[in-house]
Amino acid sequence: MPNQQLPQQVTVRKLVESGAHLSGFVSDVRLPRVTEAVQQIAQGITADLHFGMDESNKMIIGVSIEGAVALACQRCLESVTVPLNIATTLTVVAHDEEARNCIRSHEPIVLDEGLLHIDGMLEEEILLSLPAVALHPKVARDKQIDDVSQLTDKTSSADQQGIERRAAVGLNNPFAVLKTLTTEDGQE
Repeated sequence: MPNQQLPQQVTVRKLVESGAHLSGFVSDVRLPRVTEAVQQIAQGITADLHFGMDESNKMIIGVSIEGAVALACQRCLESVTVPLNIATTLTVVAHDEEARNCIRSHEPIVLDEGLLHIDGMLEEEILLSLPAVALHPKVARDKQIDDVSQLTDKTSSADQQGIERRAAVGLNNPFAVLKTLTTEDGQE
């Protein structure tokens, strides 16, 4: 974890011209919208910012964010830790019209007088990456199963056993009655 705190704002043009790289952490206090949206920031937020130019001579900022937040699981309402591993490229644009024409592989960012407010940009990226519904991984009722393939195998074998048991008892397919609702020519 970097031991240096990122600045709150920087002049992008100077950093792009020098091809600068900033790396550091951001304290929870500087991310009020994130702290409001989550139960807590479980692991410190670190970020790497790479400044440069793309092939069309547009200023770009490569952003990498790591950390973890705790959210309320919507199944059990207990805390679930969600890792943050965000990587994106931002293209610096002058106005909204230019943002509409921006390369689709990069996200546009409009700067205020050439200044990048790092805290606001990090908050936006983190909030966009949070899941719409936070959930713990599914577990079997009788015991916790971490491997999803084991859970699928158990479910499919239980379904198969149920089908075989119904057939042994002489119970027909529950959808077989639908065949009696139509006549030979497909009319009701």
